[in-house]
Amino acid sequence: MMIVMILERVKVVRFIEEGIMLTRPRTCPETIYHIMLGCWRRDPKERFSFDRLHKHLTDYERRRGQLP
Repeated sequence: MMIVMILERVKVVRFIEEGIMLTRPRTCPETIYHIMLGCWRRDPKERFSFDRLHKHLTDYERRRGQLP
């Protein structure tokens, strides 16, 4: 089991280094996928800050009528 976990970690690192990103799952809303892409940007300075991430998620929930 441990070898499988190590191999998976190596695979994830290789994907990141090669700039490969997961495609949007069918059930994932476009807005949420956009937020995910903002978190996955290669340059850490370009990634969404926690404040920006919170704002995007709060706005999304408000539009869906989940928050006041």
